[in-house]
Amino acid sequence: DFLGLSFDTLRIRTSAMVQVTHCSVREYLGGLSANNNANLSTLQDDIINDARKTGRVAVINAARCFEACGGGRFDPVLPTGSYDPKVVTDAEKGARLGGMQGLTMCAALFDGWVMKGWLDADDTQFMNIGKGDFESGTIMYDYGEPDGAERAALIAKLEKKRISVNVDGAPSAKAEYEISLTVGQDKSGRIGREWRSGMQQKLERYFETELARVFKLCRDCGCDAMGFGRYASKKFGSVESWENLNWKSIYPELDAEFIVKLTLDDEYIAETRQ
Repeated sequence: DFLGLSFDTLRIRTSAMVQVTHCSVREYLGGLSANNNANLSTLQDDIINDARKTGRVAVINAARCFEACGGGRFDPVLPTGSYDPKVVTDAEKGARLGGMQGLTMCAALFDGWVMKGWLDADDTQFMNIGKGDFESGTIMYDYGEPDGAERAALIAKLEKKRISVNVDGAPSAKAEYEISLTVGQDKSGRIGREWRSGMQQKLERYFETELARVFKLCRDCGCDAMGFGRYASKKFGSVESWENLNWKSIYPELDAEFIVKLTLDDEYIAETRQ
């Protein structure tokens, strides 16, 4: 019923963010504004800026959400909000040392208007890389022997993407990404020291494996979160021919190949960054 009302009647702009919360709206918004009493516009800007800097949250506005559900070229992925009353706020501490009771992170996966699943913050980063919405963020990489004995913080920046989709016969996609890395922390220094002797290839395989895994999670939910339908639709000269394809009916059969090319911004710094 809410979605059937006009935005003019509700006095809501189509640029307004749409999201899912695991609590009441009152609790969530109260938790977000407890520290600074910011207005909704400022809170929305904060979430968008956080998405740009970390990639750990999905962002979509109302206009884009309606486009996704009406056009059938991709599915909406919404940010998720939560509320934790146990967090002590600034007001309770009497100084700017408190935390936020409201938290926005991760991604809710939708098949049209129906929520089918969700991604945690780490998987949301790879989902955003996959669809090209990732600007920058810190990727945590566990490596070494035994498995995961060492952990590195890699600041990633998506430089370029090339995506093609073939719908002649079995649907398939090829997605290529160029990503630059800066080592934020690596206690052993191995990332930089071994970059040219196999570490680059190991990290590229890691990114490719994670992208494929997250893609399958989304596909199994019937959610074209990475927007491959947008690229498939470019092959059609009319709306009618695109609609006759019925992208959503063949999307569950889509096979996607991910290819990642990594560059390390400064190998010397990477060797010494601990």
